[in-house]
Amino acid sequence: MNKEEIKSLTDNEIISRVERMVRSERQIVECMIWHLQEIQDRKLFIQMGYTSLFECLVKHFKYSEPVAYTRISALKIINAVPEVAEALNSGEVSLTTLSMAQSFIRKQEKQTGEKVSKEQKIQFLESIRNKSTKEVNQVLAEINPVKELPLDKVNYLDARHAQLHSTIEKSLLDKIEHLKALISHENLTPTHNELLNMAFDAAIEKIEKKRGISSKLQKRTIQSLALLEGDAPDQKPATQSFSVKNSRYISRSVKTFVLKRSQHQCEYIHSDGKRCSSTFQLQFDHIKAFSKGGQSNLDNIQTLCRTHNAYKGSK
Repeated sequence: MNKEEIKSLTDNEIISRVERMVRSERQIVECMIWHLQEIQDRKLFIQMGYTSLFECLVKHFKYSEPVAYTRISALKIINAVPEVAEALNSGEVSLTTLSMAQSFIRKQEKQTGEKVSKEQKIQFLESIRNKSTKEVNQVLAEINPVKELPLDKVNYLDARHAQLHSTIEKSLLDKIEHLKALISHENLTPTHNELLNMAFDAAIEKIEKKRGISSKLQKRTIQSLALLEGDAPDQKPATQSFSVKNSRYISRSVKTFVLKRSQHQCEYIHSDGKRCSSTFQLQFDHIKAFSKGGQSNLDNIQTLCRTHNAYKGSK
């Protein structure tokens, strides 16, 4: 099927075809694993002139080193726990998460000097089902936390740059992610250097203002950051003070309350009843279009991510 034929498909046809292809792709991956097993068992890589399956995958089949490593790691854990092949086929685990699991198990065995039993492996694999790589990393950290937190240190790289190594609490990491979401309109991929500059500038300015010190720092304007101030209203005020008659303008009070109500998350509901989880590039949307008489009040304003706001507009 060529590109032009695909463009002629309906929305439902495209979704249905992709779902079928995803299922086929998973079956191919599982089949590939069993073929690699046969190459390993028969030592076919030796006949092909290579010293290991890894070298064969990289040099003959042209896999990158990380991809070859991932497949071999998945192969090892499927050998140890054959039942996990079904989870791979269903999408409950991926080659990446299986590789992470195998690496963790191997590290545990090296540290303790004891083999991890099949029952322990099954229990561990159950804990990573339907989890992203980020979530699997968190599971691994909970199972085997470090005994002593590393000390902070600074490495000076040149006259203008230094590398900061710091151990932080997860709550601070959550704040970093929240700040990224708030500034996603202006910067989709901010560096930690940019985020720290922004946070410290705001903190310094606030403290200097409180102490009556004249600050020379340039004030940074971040869309919706002011809406997160602690003195934002917790109770719903009178509707009259939240709207401007016959105006597209959305008052700050309305924006503040709508953001709190939506928990700073897109409010778009998909056809299957699931709510969009995006916190990036949030925009204020008139539920009933302003051009059709929609008001700029609490009952008619919602938060949508940029993607769903554009999607709604196109419909």
